[in-house]
Amino acid sequence: VLTEAIPAAPPPPSKTNLASTELHGVGFPDNDVRLLAFSGETTAEFLAPVEGEYAVRVQAWAVQAGNEPAKLELRVNDKEVTKSDVTAESSEKLATVEARVTVPRGAQKLGIVFLNDFYDPNHADPAKRDRNLYLAGIEIEGPLKAVRLGLDS
Repeated sequence: VLTEAIPAAPPPPSKTNLASTELHGVGFPDNDVRLLAFSGETTAEFLAPVEGEYAVRVQAWAVQAGNEPAKLELRVNDKEVTKSDVTAESSEKLATVEARVTVPRGAQKLGIVFLNDFYDPNHADPAKRDRNLYLAGIEIEGPLKAVRLGLDS
């Protein structure tokens, strides 16, 4: 009864890093990154130790082509969380797409969607013929705020 009335403190925030090799779905491994050479979703899972708010950070870069930058959408449990242009053009200067999400305790599905593949084999500049997205990894930090008895802690 006492643990029901005074629940244990939530665990301190921790960081979980998911390497590109832990991603599944669209794309394929390319050295230490996952290459998304066409539009679609790649996914991963993480375990939330408690219900609460978590920061999800996707590190990415892109080969740019066409008239717009590469676009990435982050989904958590099949729901869109954020969309972002990925303007970083090399692995030395990664873009970080970050979102905060509140999730229940347990397994969570993360989805990274490459929204706007582009390919023009006839473009005058061979370097501008193919837009591709590269994912270096995902970092999950939390819980930043845990939910206890329906209240933020």
